Amino acid sequence: MASQGLIFTIGIHLIYEMGRGFSNPDKVQIIRRRCGFLFQLENLNCLQPTEDLIKNEIIKVQTGASPLNILTGKQMVAAKYELGRMAEGLTEEAKQFIEPRELRVEIARVKTTEEIIRREEEYYRDDPERPPIPRSFTAYKNSISVEECIRTIQDGLINLKTRSVSENDLRRVLGNSEDYPIINTWLNSNIYLNWIPAYFGVPPAKDKISDFRHIINSCASNLFVSADGKLIKSFNELSPLSCLGWDEFIRRLEENVPIF
Repeated sequence: MASQGLIFTIGIHLIYEMGRGFSNPDKVQIIRRRCGFLFQLENLNCLQPTEDLIKNEIIKVQTGASPLNILTGKQMVAAKYELGRMAEGLTEEAKQFIEPRELRVEIARVKTTEEIIRREEEYYRDDPERPPIPRSFTAYKNSISVEECIRTIQDGLINLKTRSVSENDLRRVLGNSEDYPIINTWLNSNIYLNWIPAYFGVPPAKDKISDFRHIINSCASNLFVSADGKLIKSFNELSPLSCLGWDEFIRRLEENVPIF
């Protein structure tokens, strides 16, 4: 990787996911090996949390400056320290953080689904002639107006307690998805997570929510690589950027073929 000028970059959510995996006894050893591999890498970057990546891109929208999206200093030391602890099987500190968070995520997942279903029922009660919800995500996404997309982003920024963005700036963001991939992928993820309960009447799967966080995070890097075919499919639906399957990535490295 170094010969092609590549730096291995992971999202902070990946560390969280591996910590959560210790709850499954069958996965403990493989997770410990993966943590050990990452801990031993000299050239390893770790991205900031998803919410901070979104806030950083908002700064880019408003100022043209691109804030640093990776952890530095003590934060990076702490991330590597946690990888080292998990490689040794020391997860008690991680569990104290993960278990309460998982409970909050589950409560929010169910509550949000109930709200979306209630909202859709009200829409159809108020407008019986309204077209049915599209069967595919692509059709559902295409049915949403630019104005609705702008409102979705603005509501999300309020929840993140960050600076507001003008409607004109957000129109520019929506029209230049490759220049602002984090915000656009965040928007598409929210649209997808709304479509599932609206069409199917059930909450989105927990792993789907986690996958989307990985995809949003990956937009702060130059290339997303995964061995998970379902994750790559979701990436192509949500992100304007490029991705590679793991096997293809390794082939290009071994044959010294340009990655990009």
